[in-house]
Amino acid sequence: MSKGQGESMIKDSLQLRLIEARRHCGLTQRKVGGVMGVHGATISSWENGTREPGVKELKRLASLYNVSLAWL
Repeated sequence: MSKGQGESMIKDSLQLRLIEARRHCGLTQRKVGGVMGVHGATISSWENGTREPGVKELKRLASLYNVSLAWL
């Protein structure tokens, strides 16, 4: 597997974990965006892979979803 393929798999995994965790908590993208102080469209872009959340945002999401940062 090339470096690019490995990064793609990690990115795909992050996207799926973000969606799974949010749905498990029964939250909408709009609601998560409100809690995070960003637009729901930003949450959507993190979940569909067009943008990536930074470490600060990942820590806040992990806390909100009650999962470990490592799990994300």
